[in-house]
Amino acid sequence: MTVTIARRGFLGGSALAAGAAMAGASLAQAAPGLNPASVQAPWTDGGTVRRLGVSLSWRALGPVDGEPIVLLHKLGGWIADWRGVAPLLGEGRRVIAFDLPGHGNSTIDGPPPYVQTVPETAALIAAALSQLGHERYTLAGNSLGGVVATQIAAQWPGRVRRLVMASVSLFPGYDRAR
Repeated sequence: MTVTIARRGFLGGSALAAGAAMAGASLAQAAPGLNPASVQAPWTDGGTVRRLGVSLSWRALGPVDGEPIVLLHKLGGWIADWRGVAPLLGEGRRVIAFDLPGHGNSTIDGPPPYVQTVPETAALIAAALSQLGHERYTLAGNSLGGVVATQIAAQWPGRVRRLVMASVSLFPGYDRAR
């Protein structure tokens, strides 16, 4: 099964921010009401990981040597979606949240439209986690993030301790020929 994500000209809210990030614009340029600085709280660490023409933004909190739990947001979401939940999970754990490709402060090289499959996104996230020194972790995903987390668990089951999914739909899609 291949699920393709195509992103083109979103309007409003975090979807506008996602579209701007894809084009390499800052969130402040795309939507003045969105404040990228708000992503900083409650995070204590963060940065970007560069993989295959994608710059993935990440933030973390909790002890560096704590058991990692990775948070992946919904379509049109971003790291800030997790700011209320992350501190509750952080006691004794390393909580890491990513902006998925084309969302928040993550960027994709080249001109739009951007098309990326779920397995490609899963491979980017898994590679980024390896680059950050995490080979085994819990994955928690909401909607699209849950689909990506499921793909990581399917492709690399030995890397995933637990899989937590919220509002996730896993089906092959509709056949337009019918």
